[in-house]
Amino acid sequence: MRRVLALVAVALASACGSEATAPPAKSLLRLTLAISNPSVVVVADSSGPVGVSCVFTIEGSATGDTPATWRRVGFRVFGGTSRSTPIYVDSLSASEALQAYGPLTARSDYATRWTLSFNRPFYVEMTHVFAPGGPVGVDSVTIAIPCGQAWATPTPPAPPTLSAIYLSTVGAVAAGGTVDVTYTLNAPAGAWRSDVVLTGGCSVDLPVVENLQFAITRTVHVPLPASCGPPAALHAAVYSVDAAGRGVVDTAGPAPVLRDTTPPSITLDLESDSSGAASAYASPTLVQGDTAYLRLTSADAGTLARVSWTASPFGVRDSVPLGATADLRSIRVPLPPGFLGTVQANAAATDKAGNRTTTPDQLLPVLPRTPGSVVSTTLRGPTFDIALDDVHERVYVLGRGTDGTATWLFAYSAFTLALEDSLRVADNTVSLMLAKDASALYAYKDRQHVLRVDLAAPRLAYTAFDSTDFLLRGTSLVALANGMLAFVKTSPTTFPVILAMRGDDGSVSPLVGAPNLVGTSIFASGDGRFLFVKTNPTVWTRMDIATGQLVAVTAPEFATTTPEPDPSGARLRIAGKTFDVATGATGTLPLAPTTRLAPFVLTPDWRTQYLGYRNGVVGVQQLTTGGMDHYIGVPRWAASMLMSPTGRRIALMYATGGGSNLALLSVP
Repeated sequence: MRRVLALVAVALASACGSEATAPPAKSLLRLTLAISNPSVVVVADSSGPVGVSCVFTIEGSATGDTPATWRRVGFRVFGGTSRSTPIYVDSLSASEALQAYGPLTARSDYATRWTLSFNRPFYVEMTHVFAPGGPVGVDSVTIAIPCGQAWATPTPPAPPTLSAIYLSTVGAVAAGGTVDVTYTLNAPAGAWRSDVVLTGGCSVDLPVVENLQFAITRTVHVPLPASCGPPAALHAAVYSVDAAGRGVVDTAGPAPVLRDTTPPSITLDLESDSSGAASAYASPTLVQGDTAYLRLTSADAGTLARVSWTASPFGVRDSVPLGATADLRSIRVPLPPGFLGTVQANAAATDKAGNRTTTPDQLLPVLPRTPGSVVSTTLRGPTFDIALDDVHERVYVLGRGTDGTATWLFAYSAFTLALEDSLRVADNTVSLMLAKDASALYAYKDRQHVLRVDLAAPRLAYTAFDSTDFLLRGTSLVALANGMLAFVKTSPTTFPVILAMRGDDGSVSPLVGAPNLVGTSIFASGDGRFLFVKTNPTVWTRMDIATGQLVAVTAPEFATTTPEPDPSGARLRIAGKTFDVATGATGTLPLAPTTRLAPFVLTPDWRTQYLGYRNGVVGVQQLTTGGMDHYIGVPRWAASMLMSPTGRRIALMYATGGGSNLALLSVP
């Protein structure tokens, strides 16, 4: 560095006064400058070298007695191989030069410390321009500073060369391990950066900061990410760039092989349905005489060699060879006749490298199949609503007739589902509602016409109650005790109000003592003694129809979900969470998992849950124990289910061939 700087100083001394307009007078100020204590620092981060910072001191002296002034200090920055065209130009004003050096007077203590930074190795010329006074207009002194480009000649030294590059790691290497790459780099202009690149079984680019050295031999430890794969030969290359921006590349060999140490993945779903774990109606248990399905999903970054499985206690054990990266299959395992207990299954996947993964044991209980008393029929057309009558042993269906347009009320026997009676009603009649004493059946049409069917009469017939008060909203008609009904009346100009209607003559009057409601939602307890009114977004208020007593229960869940009452009106339920009306205390019901879409109903006492599952099987879950205990076979899976008021029967709606079907299950 001393030799280079000395050459630069000599060259600059010969350049002094190059801009003078006349030979300077002896009394004019003469300025001499040189650099000292230079240092070059390569700035780097995780991506490699990102810049050069050059630190140096400019020292000098001045002679003469003529006053002089600064004009500017100019910078011309050169990079790459050119010293004729700068890549960056900048300057300091006269005031900034004065601040850096002080006044131009005859003295010998000029000394200023500089730091220059750029994003690559560079070479800078600093030209100090001043007015020395007298007849001479301007004079200048130029200093050259090598900041990573150490050559003083107009052209750089020879380009870089790579030699003796090889992989010192041979054989097999695992993902997560290390590959060693050794290389020798000669860079007469100074080495700027290198990149050691691996391709093949793994892609890695590791930058190396070369710190402007001229001759380098180094071994680079290249870490392999754990995600490397699939297994394949690794190829190494080194890319190097010198301070002049000239590159060189060379490759290495022989190549090690990336060894696969990552085991395959495999999951096992033990199911009762061949459609797999995502089936909406797949049962969480097996039924006596059923078939178990082992759904295997496996994958590997390389190649799967084999998948195997076992199912006990039947001694089922098998496997299949593979040659793919992924596999999905369903294994059918028929249960032996009469088998009751638990099916236990597991599976394993092995890849070509010998890595193996085994699933945890999956268990699925096998429950007894209980013969159920089931009758079924095909309905006349699309169905609007169903009502179950345990008093008259009938099922009432409101829907279309065989012509697909007219609306009918059909009465079916609850024992055989034979059609016993039918009644043509006005179109747009919807929403059946059975009186609490089963004395009548109600429906409404166009929200202003209530139809009453006297169930004690020998044939179906209705009486129409028409009133402008029947602006029904919300839950429409709600049956109360003592033959009364309630509904919500709304209008554009008044708040919603709760009205009461006599079931025998249709007369309407305000429900005395009813609280103000929020919205239009009301419902009654199973016995009709209590009416529930939403009086706040998170509050339901229970009204005793006989005494008018009001009891409020609050829960944040009420803001988004309407609860369901038990028959006595003592508790409310949202899914498996219960709310005691009198105390506000919460409880739980161990309902079946809500992740499945199978419909379910509860017995009126909330002690037993019936669930509709695949292949027409209804599971019985005793809520006192929280587990399935047996299954009852029905014709097909149910799209919807309805429990009768006394809990004696369950209606199941299902579709076949585009038609609507009804099955009636007598609860044992």
